[in-house]
Amino acid sequence: MTQSEEAIAPVPKTRWEEVRATVSLAGPMVLTMVAVIFMETVDTLMIGRLGEEALAAAALALTTWFIPLLFGIGLLGAVSSLTAQAVAQNDDRGVRRSARQGLWAGIMLGAPSALAMTQAEHLLIWIGQLPEIASAAQEYLNWMGLALIVIFLNIPLRLTMASYEVTRPAMLIVWAGVPLNALFNWIFMFGGLGGPEMGLAGAGVATLLVDILIVIGVAICITKHSKTKHLNLFQNFWRPDWPRFRQLMRIGLPSGAIGIMEHGLFAAAAVMMGWVGVTQLASHMVATQIVSITFMIPFGLGQASNIRIALAAGARNLDAARIGARTQIEITVIFMAACAVVYWLFGDFFVGLFLAADDPDRAAVIGYGASFLAIAAIFQIFDGVQVVGGGILRGLNDTFVPMLFAIFGYWMIGVTGAYWLCFELGLGGAGIWYGLIGGLGICAIAVAFRIWQQTRTADLAFSRIE
Repeated sequence: MTQSEEAIAPVPKTRWEEVRATVSLAGPMVLTMVAVIFMETVDTLMIGRLGEEALAAAALALTTWFIPLLFGIGLLGAVSSLTAQAVAQNDDRGVRRSARQGLWAGIMLGAPSALAMTQAEHLLIWIGQLPEIASAAQEYLNWMGLALIVIFLNIPLRLTMASYEVTRPAMLIVWAGVPLNALFNWIFMFGGLGGPEMGLAGAGVATLLVDILIVIGVAICITKHSKTKHLNLFQNFWRPDWPRFRQLMRIGLPSGAIGIMEHGLFAAAAVMMGWVGVTQLASHMVATQIVSITFMIPFGLGQASNIRIALAAGARNLDAARIGARTQIEITVIFMAACAVVYWLFGDFFVGLFLAADDPDRAAVIGYGASFLAIAAIFQIFDGVQVVGGGILRGLNDTFVPMLFAIFGYWMIGVTGAYWLCFELGLGGAGIWYGLIGGLGICAIAVAFRIWQQTRTADLAFSRIE
């Protein structure tokens, strides 16, 4: 181990210095997520050309696929906590140990997830989906399941580089994948350039190929970049390190569970909206798509906050942790409040962008959608605070208690509240969105209180740092 006697202190002296450091780190991470959304949008547009059944099958498949994906993102996010803490201590061996065990975890999670995806058709039929739709979804998932393995290898590599504040290479690599994804879709979905005309399965092949190229590019970067090449990350890769693996699981498993529970909250909301009626369900889906775009800002900021706080924790610098936490929450609230104003003023315009001009239900969908966005304006603030706050606590290796917050907030308050407001009080679809406010609001308040409580003293803040 090459650990210096005194930990490196990547510590801002003022809040503005922390703002600059956080935005500099978060910017490329946010743009990376925007590139992922672009790829998803291109996939949806091109799959739509295959017909209504293919689009329905893809939506069904992706709903299933997102379950292991979100769990893996949460679990493997612990890599950035451990690597950033080691970076702050100038502990190259600690970085190497955490990154390697992150790759181990990626393989150990990705392989069974891919296998499970090959059996999804039986589950989809069992829950009442049409056999032909379930069969088409299975063709897509056979390839998308394999993509999970590749994605779970990419995450530890990308987060390890981000711990050294190296984020632009990964961003550029992912953006390069956007046109490649469209090209591969054309080749494998529609038989372009003499390729096989595989339909929906071809979209899965395209995604898998792009993800393979992305992980190869990121792996080359981490071995060649001046800040990370000294790690020799892949040397003795197969040597187990069970103590570090267990530490990664202690931090990562609760984070993965939080991702699943939040996904479950929005899935339950969609199911309940379907009980209300088709028009409100359509409005709900459009509004959800709109808010998911702006959510990428706090999502990327949460990843950056994790690293910034982990650097402060590794350096055992309580002032840095406090300044960082306050600054990151403030940035989130300001941005999401600005989004709230935009939703209030232009909600009907944004909803209308997703609808054909001659749609007979256009006015009704826009009316419901704009009302949902007006409610979303409030819950987006809470959603941003809880996801960034979760990143801050993860930087302190504090994930178990936030998981308990998620269980209570998302399910006991969010889901039950949405049902009660919608069906018992008769508020309809708006009641479901008010339920989302309740669930996310409780989590945001609890997480903010937890941050304040944990950063009162150094003993509390750094008690989980090894």
